[in-house]
Amino acid sequence: MARLADVSKTTVSYVINGTGYVSEERRTRIELAIARLGYRPNAFARGLRSSRVSTVGVVSADAADPFVARVTSGILAEAAARDIIVTVSVDSGPSSCPESGRVGARQTGEPLIYVTDNEFSAEAYATLAARHVVVLAGEGEHRLGRAAAAMIDPRPAAHDLATFVVSSGHTRVAIVTPARWSGKWSERAAGLRDGLIAAGIPWVGITTISAEVSVHGGRVAIEELFMVTPDLSLRPTAVLCVDDSVAIGVLQRSREVGLIVPDHLSVTGFGDTTPAQTTSPRLTTARLPAEEIGQAALEMLLRSADLGDKAIPARMIAASMVRGGSVRPPQLDTGTGMGVER
Repeated sequence: MARLADVSKTTVSYVINGTGYVSEERRTRIELAIARLGYRPNAFARGLRSSRVSTVGVVSADAADPFVARVTSGILAEAAARDIIVTVSVDSGPSSCPESGRVGARQTGEPLIYVTDNEFSAEAYATLAARHVVVLAGEGEHRLGRAAAAMIDPRPAAHDLATFVVSSGHTRVAIVTPARWSGKWSERAAGLRDGLIAAGIPWVGITTISAEVSVHGGRVAIEELFMVTPDLSLRPTAVLCVDDSVAIGVLQRSREVGLIVPDHLSVTGFGDTTPAQTTSPRLTTARLPAEEIGQAALEMLLRSADLGDKAIPARMIAASMVRGGSVRPPQLDTGTGMGVER
């Protein structure tokens, strides 16, 4: 750029950073060179080179979401150790076009960590990356090509949950799958299914119930599994859920219809949320390393700013199983307590 404008690098720096006097004639040449080269200033990288305290933006669709809050906590802890200022905001635009929301008002070149708890398309990432140094933080399989992302891999924990249930003696198992197969829900459900098959449960031995990912969805699943099916031999002795909210619904409705967990029915969740930690019995579930993801995302953002356009591979951090009291070997009398009136 300095060569194209026929000025020194220092003079270019004065114009870009607004830190020194430059004649109008030279300023015009530099601005023309900037436009011709399509240069966009990277505020973050400039801050690193000048040893100034940098600012990082954290953007999400819902800052109050427990998962987002935990990821943000990890970012804040890592940023504090590096003397980096963090600003947190909520993107009011659709996930398919995040720049249409408040994130679009941020300064071009500002480094961003976009915390996503839902699907995030390659197009949405490209929209952000055109204006910002950006790293995604979330959960699920990474399918965004060159996108820098720190993501939770749910499959190892899902596999461990399935193996644990089978090793406890269960051969008739149900999976409550998401009504809409997308994003992290698909990864969790697929991990549970693959884990059961790997543990020796044939496909025909796995019952699949589709339900919304909510407490209500879990309650409906129990209705379908135990109140609609008259044949006791077809009823599962264990129910594996893609989310703690579903598992809590399963626990609630099971208690209401006379199913004692874990005596009559074993149940697992996913997420290790605060409500799941207070159930009776304590829910067997999977912990999401959200804080670790936040720390990894900030580290990746620093690397991205340093390396520029060079591709940074996605980093996957595995979820881990948490054993509670909601899984035990099945009773021989599988009809006990089942099929009572609603």
